[in-house]
Amino acid sequence: MTDMEPAERVFAREFTAARHTVESGDASYVVTPTGAWCRRVFVIGTLTWRRGSGDVMQARVADPTDTFRVSADWQNPDAVETLGYIDPPAFIAVTGRAALMGSGPRAYTTIAAEAITVVDRTARDLWTQKTAGVTLDRLEALERGLSG
Repeated sequence: MTDMEPAERVFAREFTAARHTVESGDASYVVTPTGAWCRRVFVIGTLTWRRGSGDVMQARVADPTDTFRVSADWQNPDAVETLGYIDPPAFIAVTGRAALMGSGPRAYTTIAAEAITVVDRTARDLWTQKTAGVTLDRLEALERGLSG
């Protein structure tokens, strides 16, 4: 990992629905519909697909709600190497930079992997529970904000 900045937990459905970014200082954040500001994200799901070789790998990681797009490149060679050795399907944890590519209706979110680790079903289930909790907290805060 490049730094110790906290990583947000978001479900794939919410992350893929994001269509806005906010610049703050030297940082760019992907803002999700429930108000999560994602510069870095931590996700756990099932690696369903991967391709690439050498310095660039692309993958899809599915959680119970949808699928994350994940990429790894020369900037994080450990992530590229690790992803190259994992055969789908496998549970993996990914920490990386959130990005919104393109604009308008064709925009899509992606995670530039900094670290990838193989995990077990228990880790995936615990991530799902914790992520549901923080999502509920955001929704309750959003409701309070909208009701004055």
